[in-house]
Amino acid sequence: AANLQSWQPSLEGGRIALALSVRGAEDASLYIMDVATGQLIDGPIPGCSHTSVAWLPGADSLYYARSDTVARRVYLRRIGSPLDADEVVFEDLTAPEAFYSVRVCLDGRWLVISGSDGSPAAGNDLWLAALGSGGTAALEFRHIQVRGGNSTGVTFGPDQMIYILTNAGAPNWRIMVADPRRAEPQHWRELIPADHAAVISDFAILGDQDGMPGKLLVARSRDAIGELAVHDLKSGLRLRDVGVPAAGTIGPLVTHAGEFYSVGSQRIF
Repeated sequence: AANLQSWQPSLEGGRIALALSVRGAEDASLYIMDVATGQLIDGPIPGCSHTSVAWLPGADSLYYARSDTVARRVYLRRIGSPLDADEVVFEDLTAPEAFYSVRVCLDGRWLVISGSDGSPAAGNDLWLAALGSGGTAALEFRHIQVRGGNSTGVTFGPDQMIYILTNAGAPNWRIMVADPRRAEPQHWRELIPADHAAVISDFAILGDQDGMPGKLLVARSRDAIGELAVHDLKSGLRLRDVGVPAAGTIGPLVTHAGEFYSVGSQRIF
């Protein structure tokens, strides 16, 4: 028997990365499945408990986090290659027990890494690197946020900008936007300001489709009740509220084929 810890489909949807723990083991191994056939085509890759995966376009390569006896590191893997061929792209030996999450933009031009010790009070570090052809491991990372109580997450938009959810200077969180070429906090522009009576818990981007301007779906918690609103992606203007199926908290927002899903698997937008 195997327990599924996490999963991440490739950008094109033809492959999926699965972190599985077998027979109750605490450690998980990473496997790659072909979606059309259901066959495992790569793995097992051990040391992947609580791993994060970011696919490169084409689904032949991915970035992932792996632990060994020394530290956790971020690797670049080319599907089907020997394990010892995986390239270390990032490590921080000053914080060997840090957990890493990785994310690549849709066109494969940028990689962002978040590092945390798992304590919300400590916040997280953020590093950003421009990717070369094939996601080469020889990357130059810019340390755009140093852990120190601030928690910040980065999402890549369809307009080559980065969208930033942060509690830096805003205990109820706010959404900022920046050019990844100038991603340091002093260059962030506020897009959705903090609400003194509601906490921004998540957001999702709907990119340009059929010439329509992009939208931003923002989840907030007001008096412990979740609410959703659609904002303009460029100006941040609140366009309309979105009804939710029932009163309660709103889970992570997920996008698929231009539609938004949340509150379990129920389609809400």
